[in-house]
Amino acid sequence: MHYSQNGVSIGYCTQISGAMEEDFIKYLRENHIMVYLSYSHNRE
Repeated sequence: MHYSQNGVSIGYCTQISGAMEEDFIKYLRENHIMVYLSYSHNRE
């Protein structure tokens, strides 16, 4: 997850804010900030 405008991850922002990642994402969405999540899964 990455804020493309400022080049920081949501994980980093949650560390700064002290919020849980899920709560931070919910806050962003409630304030009409688009959040696009992408997960990569490593398969063996």
